[in-house]
Amino acid sequence: MTPAATLTKKGYDLGQHRLRIVHKKREVEFLAKCTYYLEALDIVRHLIEVNDLLMDEGIKQNENKLKEELTILTKIGKAIKQEKPADFERLKKEYFEYLEKNGVFSELNKYG
Repeated sequence: MTPAATLTKKGYDLGQHRLRIVHKKREVEFLAKCTYYLEALDIVRHLIEVNDLLMDEGIKQNENKLKEELTILTKIGKAIKQEKPADFERLKKEYFEYLEKNGVFSELNKYG
């Protein structure tokens, strides 16, 4: 079985069988039996960061771009949750194209 991991603000804590994301007081858990789980963790971490930015008051000018990015990242998250590697790869490509078109900085660029 593929190991799972817990993502916290301080990094990854490898466990077994499940991916659990702990952020502030929320915890989201889903199966992580896929070979791309570490890459998935980076995407989920970025999803959390984008969501946090949307919650900040000082970013009204970028709100539409962030919402668009959040939508794409949410689709990627669903593909991961449903363990659909083909959808994951297609959506990841769509996300990189979005980043390039809009000049949005992301840690995910290192995977492009």
